[in-house]
Amino acid sequence: MNILEQIFRNEKPEQPEFTADQSFDLLFDWFKASNIEISTFEKEFLSPVKEIYALPENASNHSYNNYNTSEIYFYLRIAFPYIIYQNPDNSFLERLFALYQAPNSLSANTLYSDSHPPLFFEHPELYIPLIAGRKIFFYYHAIHLKINENISFLPLDFRGLKNQNRELYFEKILAYVNAQQFKEKAYMLFLLYNSPFDYKLWRSDVRVITEEKYGSLIEQSFRESIAQCNALYGFHLHFDDFVLLRDIFSLQAPATKRSLTLEKFKEGLSFIQQVKGQETRMAETAIYLLMNHFLYDHQVYWKPVLQRLAQNSDCDADWLLQKLKTKYGLSEQYNSVFIFDNFYTEVFNRLKGSLNYEDEVISVYENILYNYAYNKTQKPNATGLIALKELAGKVENPEWKLMYESKISNYYFKSAYSDRYNYGLEELLRGAQMQALLSDLQLLMPISVVNIPTKLSYPDSYIAKISYNYTEHNIYYGSVQTLINSLLKSAGSAYRLIMIPVYADNWSYFYALAFMSYPETKFFIEFYLDNFAKGMAENQVEHLMDSLEFEKLNYDPNQLEAIPFAHFKANKLSEKTGQKIKNRFLDDPNWVWFKNKYVDELNSKEQWYEVMNVIVQCSGSKKPNTKWLAELKEVIETLGAEKYFKELQILMAGSLKEDFWYDANFRGPLSGLLWSCTQLSPNDLSLSIVKMVIQSAYAKIPGIGPKSTATGNLGLEALVSSGKDEAFGLLVIMHNKTKYNNFARALEKSIDKFKATSTTPEQLLADKTIPGFGFENGERILDGGNCLLKLTLENQKINKQWLNKQNEKLKNAPYDINKKTLDEINLEVKQITAVFNDLKKRIRTYWLYDRVWTGAEWKSYLLGHPFISSHIENLIWTNKSKGTDFILINHELLDSDGKVYALNDTDEVGLWHPVVNTEENVARWQNYIWTNNIKQPERQAFREHYPFSDTELSQTESSRFAHHFLEVRKLMAIANAAGWIFTYEHEDKSWPRVYIKPLNLTAHIPCDYDRNSFAVPTKNLYFTRDNSTKIAYNLKTYEKILLSEIPLVTLSEICRDIDLFIATTSVSNNPELSDNKQTYHNYNDSYHHGLFSDNASAKIRKQIIEKLIPVLNINSSGFDKNYWIINGSKHIYRINLGSGFAQIKDSQKHINLIPNVGELKKNKRLRLPIEDDDTLYIILAKALFLQNDANITIDVLGI
Repeated sequence: MNILEQIFRNEKPEQPEFTADQSFDLLFDWFKASNIEISTFEKEFLSPVKEIYALPENASNHSYNNYNTSEIYFYLRIAFPYIIYQNPDNSFLERLFALYQAPNSLSANTLYSDSHPPLFFEHPELYIPLIAGRKIFFYYHAIHLKINENISFLPLDFRGLKNQNRELYFEKILAYVNAQQFKEKAYMLFLLYNSPFDYKLWRSDVRVITEEKYGSLIEQSFRESIAQCNALYGFHLHFDDFVLLRDIFSLQAPATKRSLTLEKFKEGLSFIQQVKGQETRMAETAIYLLMNHFLYDHQVYWKPVLQRLAQNSDCDADWLLQKLKTKYGLSEQYNSVFIFDNFYTEVFNRLKGSLNYEDEVISVYENILYNYAYNKTQKPNATGLIALKELAGKVENPEWKLMYESKISNYYFKSAYSDRYNYGLEELLRGAQMQALLSDLQLLMPISVVNIPTKLSYPDSYIAKISYNYTEHNIYYGSVQTLINSLLKSAGSAYRLIMIPVYADNWSYFYALAFMSYPETKFFIEFYLDNFAKGMAENQVEHLMDSLEFEKLNYDPNQLEAIPFAHFKANKLSEKTGQKIKNRFLDDPNWVWFKNKYVDELNSKEQWYEVMNVIVQCSGSKKPNTKWLAELKEVIETLGAEKYFKELQILMAGSLKEDFWYDANFRGPLSGLLWSCTQLSPNDLSLSIVKMVIQSAYAKIPGIGPKSTATGNLGLEALVSSGKDEAFGLLVIMHNKTKYNNFARALEKSIDKFKATSTTPEQLLADKTIPGFGFENGERILDGGNCLLKLTLENQKINKQWLNKQNEKLKNAPYDINKKTLDEINLEVKQITAVFNDLKKRIRTYWLYDRVWTGAEWKSYLLGHPFISSHIENLIWTNKSKGTDFILINHELLDSDGKVYALNDTDEVGLWHPVVNTEENVARWQNYIWTNNIKQPERQAFREHYPFSDTELSQTESSRFAHHFLEVRKLMAIANAAGWIFTYEHEDKSWPRVYIKPLNLTAHIPCDYDRNSFAVPTKNLYFTRDNSTKIAYNLKTYEKILLSEIPLVTLSEICRDIDLFIATTSVSNNPELSDNKQTYHNYNDSYHHGLFSDNASAKIRKQIIEKLIPVLNINSSGFDKNYWIINGSKHIYRINLGSGFAQIKDSQKHINLIPNVGELKKNKRLRLPIEDDDTLYIILAKALFLQNDANITIDVLGI
């Protein structure tokens, strides 16, 4: 009995549809047709393979695991590749694929892409048949079954055939491909012919696939493939043309995607010179290559080449018609639109002078033009539209001429036969197209264009907002025609917006939009539609007519003889040409709504008309025009600079909510407003207005990105150009606050530009330039006319107190205060508060960046700054020069004994951190904080810290955070919120990392990221020099540096971040999900038993709990490693100080207890030095609950 019979009798799985019988029937037939005995295969091939895989060193291999699971699978896994290699018969491959694609088929996994590593080096006689057989299997699939979906796999793999460096493999694959017939064959052989023989071998093997041995064979195969493709498919390909195309085809990817002219493209220019007189023939070969090849960024090279071939070719209208009708290069998977736009359209444009609109080539070209626009949901090719419009202009019949010109529109529209919202369709009426449509509408009625969004957030975003008669209207994609025609009717217009179908695809249409008079619409219905609908089914014609909504047009019966819209438009534009404009702001209809809604609400609206007249004339250039700036300065001085900025703040705070400033039409005037804030007597208030614009523009729209990068960058440029120290301070404040990486990078570029002109170190420059908004001695008074508002800084807050003119306190703002003045004050307070609150985030950077000041700098820029001094109250500082510490209490420096501390100007000062202090010193300050009931604005005395031993510091990696399993989505959210970078890009190279710019270090916590995984395992922490946060496969390799080179405080703070990631995203927090996989279950069990939870947070909690035990009178017998022992009357319990999980001590049975911590937080006896540790409150609540377990039922304990 042979092996097959034995395993088949012992193991015959039941399959509902296809069984093992069919797989073995196919094998029997195939072996028989190949004249190979199965017993010979088993003895001479299968048995040696099994012996190798059964060796202990191969036990973990995937194929061996399959062998252990099922001998049938292993048998088929070896037998099928073997017989394919011996006899690659397409009829048998077709039968195999029928099984491969069938549900529940045993053969479905038999040709899984297994590289057979145990055989690779030492057993080529076994390895080559398996790997070559499997490769032929995939080539059959790509060539004969799904070539349109898999052609990308074919060439990339086949052109590297020389690099395999195994003669048997090379010859077998080449022979199989040579034996096939398919359209892409010449292209594939060209890739092989064009690929070099000098690939770098990754082993030191002797090269066997050489030019001398195989060069002529490959060239012969290539020539034969060209002849075969020409004969079978009617191509006109030439070997010499392929050779000439090699130089362009082999170019490296361009460094930029910017358009390239032929004159600046030496390889392209040389190529065009070589093919002079043969452009048409060469174009056929070039198009053949491009229709089979994915270009990536190489379109930059091919665009000028194709265009010049088209311009210089001698092809006529008949040649063009034949190519368009056969869709040569236009029906393939790759580059069809690119070929059409850059070759056929250029040919069409060259021939237009000899064509008439009624020629067949026009209708064929036009149909393809609209087909591509429909499929790509984009406006048709501009060059093609211009050429068609010129041809339409030559039509003699005036009615058809107008009809054709309306059809060749400036704006297009796509509908789909669906009641659902069609995502992506609005792309057609965005930007320039919508602007053109609304500009024409403005000729018919006095509307203002409020906003044409550059970015949309689905599903309810409008594609334009307009204002008419003091009412704003949102235009949505599905209501463009209905809304505009409704407005035209209300305005008494003689014209309506008509949808002209130019392309149909079953029940979906591509329309041109055009304004038409009644006579034009009548002609369109009677003649154009009748011709367009020819060949359509009756129900399809009915659907088309319904979509055009003729019953909603409602032309005015008194205006049925109106002139065509094209004539009306020409007359209107002619009238405007000679008009003299007095005030561009007041005369521009697009600003009417803004004037009514915002400017007219200001106290100084009349003066603002003059300001806005200058503002709307700003070109939006990177630098303001000197003459324009002088005019602006004059009108602002007339208004008064202080008044101007206060009212501008009101203006921007309200109008920024509407997003219209991000529209390209308003970007120039916005630039003018920004320049006014930074170039004309800039101050804290004016610069904070620019900050408001920048933050609004860079606000992230989920799934889309920032509202307007262009607008945000305008503001950044304006801040940098101001040259004011306060502007730099605002840049740093925004950078410290933002968690949005795109915004952070833009801010970093602006910071670099600013500091390039300063010799002061970046962070010290930031200290010096933080705006103080006029506060003196912690106070500022704002004048409200008949009252005052007093702002004071206390306990890290800005307090407000209204006063009358006699400085007597008021409960609220007086009722008779001017409303607009009150708005100005409230907005200014809001701006001040925003900057003040953002500065709190700067404190942690003192640790992360390992900051050190001289005593003079510290007293001047920190203690002497009204905002910063408030935020550093109650924080401990280290005098590095003297090795002593002090704390800032009520603006006074004290030591740990409460005595006044003297700080010299030359002393070096840093923010105290427990990681670089002795345990005794840490305990001393903890007692000081606890005894004096001091609330620190940032955890410090009781801060989690992470000391490293000398041995650890001598390494380049730390394993203390390795082997955790963290939920991917939660980790991404929390890491990015903490300023780290972790994205969905590049699964095998993406992990949390953060760049610490002042130290030029990047921290990495790698993990085996896979977007399909619920959780990822963490690996060793390490650091690299420079910014290595950008993920790309072609970046240089960064060298890991010794941990000893990282400042200890910085290292500790990075570890604190990672500890937070673990505490909040560990799968142990989700036992139900983590138990679904054995690996997670084992980790979860270890976590619950304290293996991973003995962290820095647990140590801090232990220190606090030790002080609380007598205060809360908790019955505890102390601590056991990382557990707090609680004595109950029924059981002794232990609570994990890291995770907060509670267990019965003896059995280690987990208690599912969720305590109410609300009452505990109200307990006045409970004075915690830290208030942001919810786990600590949970631990205390559990302890209080469990020590009184006499009246607790088993159900409550969950045990």
